[in-house]
Amino acid sequence: MNLDEQYKKIAKKRNNIFEQINILSEDEKVKLYLNLKNKNYLLEKELFELYKQRKIEKYKTCKHILVNTICDYDEIEGKTYYYSGCIKCGLDEKVLYLTDRFDSKYNFSSEQQIMYEYRNDLNYLSGNKTDIKCDLELASAIYKKIKESQPNINDIIALKYLKAALFNIKTKQVNNNRKKNRIKRLSLKMDYKWKNISLPNKKELN
Repeated sequence: MNLDEQYKKIAKKRNNIFEQINILSEDEKVKLYLNLKNKNYLLEKELFELYKQRKIEKYKTCKHILVNTICDYDEIEGKTYYYSGCIKCGLDEKVLYLTDRFDSKYNFSSEQQIMYEYRNDLNYLSGNKTDIKCDLELASAIYKKIKESQPNINDIIALKYLKAALFNIKTKQVNNNRKKNRIKRLSLKMDYKWKNISLPNKKELN
C-alpha cells in the first residue's frame, strides 16, 4: 500500500468516527457530559492560575534560607557558578541551570515552570545565603521536621540545627536499614538517593 492509499484509508476511518461523534452529541446525556467536561476544564485553568499566584506570593514574601543545590564549573569562562534553593518555600534556581545547560524549560513540570517564570524575572535572589552545599529535598525535609518540633524557633537557631543534622548525616555511617528509617522519618521518597553534602566543620557549626 502506497502513501496515498494509506492516507485515504486513515482519513475514511476518521470521517466515520466524526459521524459517530455527531450522532452521539445529540443525546441529552452526552450533551450534559460534554458541558460538564468543558466547565471542569475552565475551573481547572482558573484553579491553576490561583495556585500560581499563591506560589508567587509565597516566593515573594518568604525570608529565604538558601543552600547551594548545584555547583557548576564553566570551562570557557573559568568560573564556578552556584545555584541556590530555599529550604522554606522550595524556590529552586536549578530551573535556571537546566535551561542554561539543556534548554529543557519546555519539559518542566507545572511547579518548575512557575519557579522559572518567577526566578527568571529577578536579577538577584535575596535571603540568608548559607555555605551549605546540599540536595534541596533533604535540607527542606530536615527544616520542616525542625519547625514541626519547635514551631516558634527562629531562623538562626533552625539553621544551626539544620547544619548539625546534616553534619551527622555526612559523618556517621549507617547501614541500609537505618538509611531507610531515616528516609521515612524525613518523609522523603522511598527511592531517595543520598547525595554529597558539603558544610562547615564541627567547630563552625556553633
